[in-house]
Amino acid sequence: MTTNGEANQILIYAPVSGNVVALEDVPDPTFAQKMMGDGIAIEPTDGKVVAPFDGEVIQIFPTKHAIGLISHSGLELLIHIGLETVSLNGEGFEAHVKSGDKVKAGDPLVTFDLDFIKEKAKNHVTPIIVINGDQFEELHKTKEKDVIAVDSVLLGTAPKGKAEHKNNEQMTTSTNGVQYGKEAEEIVAAVGGVENINAATHCVTRLRFALKDEDKVNKVALDNMGIVKGTFSANGQYQIVIGQGTVDKVYKAMVHETGIAEASKEDVKAAGGEKLNPLQKAIKVLADIFIPILPAIVTAGLLMGINNILANPGIFGKGAPALIETYPQWAGIADMINIIANTAFTFLPALIGWSAVKRFGGMNYLVLSLA
Repeated sequence: MTTNGEANQILIYAPVSGNVVALEDVPDPTFAQKMMGDGIAIEPTDGKVVAPFDGEVIQIFPTKHAIGLISHSGLELLIHIGLETVSLNGEGFEAHVKSGDKVKAGDPLVTFDLDFIKEKAKNHVTPIIVINGDQFEELHKTKEKDVIAVDSVLLGTAPKGKAEHKNNEQMTTSTNGVQYGKEAEEIVAAVGGVENINAATHCVTRLRFALKDEDKVNKVALDNMGIVKGTFSANGQYQIVIGQGTVDKVYKAMVHETGIAEASKEDVKAAGGEKLNPLQKAIKVLADIFIPILPAIVTAGLLMGINNILANPGIFGKGAPALIETYPQWAGIADMINIIANTAFTFLPALIGWSAVKRFGGMNYLVLSLA
């Protein structure tokens, strides 16, 4: 970050190289509706995230998919690598800093396996959000289509006058003195009470509930809470956006004050799946089995196409010989491609069996042998 002494301009450099995406086009309502704040997004072209200004790391989530920073001017920034990447439980990510570390612009923060994220996550687009935008002037966003980490200016702003800034969020405590205890009790009451909650957990920005009946949710009450930045329902989960650095405290207070058992992301996902109708459950089961093996099937199909081009006559004209007849030295390559391409289909029952045992449980070697 650099500051222009005359205009007090604050510059936020690109923390990752890639293609710029408008925040409104991010396929996640938390970011697209700016529940967390305004900003911009980048589709990364490499797996390196660096500090976009001089400042301090205020939070790095245990799953390393999101990091919060604060600048010397007090600007708080959230970098969220991919969408729904919390479910990867840190796989594919490596953090190079921890909470409290001082950083300079360009210092490495997190590296990640981009190909793995593209394959496993909902989306690899990376939102960059100014969390406390109410303290700063309207963001000026880059007009560039592609940006380079540290070299490209992504966002610009300036602090507001002290008289203009008002912080409406006030932390309260319960009668037991628990931080955010009162807010936690109000949130639980608004979602229908403890008896309406099958499971609850949180990620870096939001609380996630698997509810028995979402019709019991008092959305008006939630919207009127200063601590709540937005709510929505997706994939059988009711999600309440709180914000980084606060959501974990609210969750701990909720567990303490209401006695709700702590749950993992998988617990909430499984509980949310129970609300699906029989057809949706059947489709979900098939998806859970076949999606993991799709890369092998797609790759085999592409290789078969290459083998057909090499080995089949008539590809390059009527009566034209096969390419490997014209160039016999390629015959070995064609045979190798054919063997690899057919492997996925020859052993398809084994692949399905392996994927099914991951979904339902069982003995891997027995299922593979039977398949």
